[in-house]
Amino acid sequence: MKLCKKCGQEKPLSEFSKHPTAKLGVRPECKPCRAKDNGRWRDANREHTRAYFKRYYQENLEAERKRSREKMRAWRAANPEDAAEQSKKHCRLYYLRHKEKYETYRATYLNNKRGVDHQPYTRREIYERDGGVCRGCEQKLKFGPYGFHLDHIVPLSLKGPDVPANIQLLCVKCNCSKKAKLEGQIHLPV
Repeated sequence: MKLCKKCGQEKPLSEFSKHPTAKLGVRPECKPCRAKDNGRWRDANREHTRAYFKRYYQENLEAERKRSREKMRAWRAANPEDAAEQSKKHCRLYYLRHKEKYETYRATYLNNKRGVDHQPYTRREIYERDGGVCRGCEQKLKFGPYGFHLDHIVPLSLKGPDVPANIQLLCVKCNCSKKAKLEGQIHLPV
């Protein structure tokens, strides 16, 4: 047991921070009193504290990154199922945030693979050009991720170009019945 110089309470030695040159090998004030003093000093010297931590961070940036990577590797090794689930979740969230970018990459990849022409376009452009009306059944369509399909008049599988002039707005029913056929396609958009 030891008496704290700040609060005057007698506490066990485990309540005191270690100090190699101090009496009994511990500091004269208990951990809670020392924390209060440190907090007061940090509040009074905020700019000095910020500058110190910024300098420390810059000097130890690579070591901190290395330590963080090692910690993450150890966690992944200890929790493979959780790590896989977390990775899937992050990939899915990233995909949802950057969906148009992925769709552009995919379209470019497929067009290069098939050897067809490609011009960039967006769903909004095609929707506005066609007036939000299905080219098959003249039904009014609402704009949204599942409100309509973009259909290639000459299908990509038949070497049709991936350009706005070869794309039409169709409702889900019309597009699913058309599939990859050319029949009945007489209204090409200009």
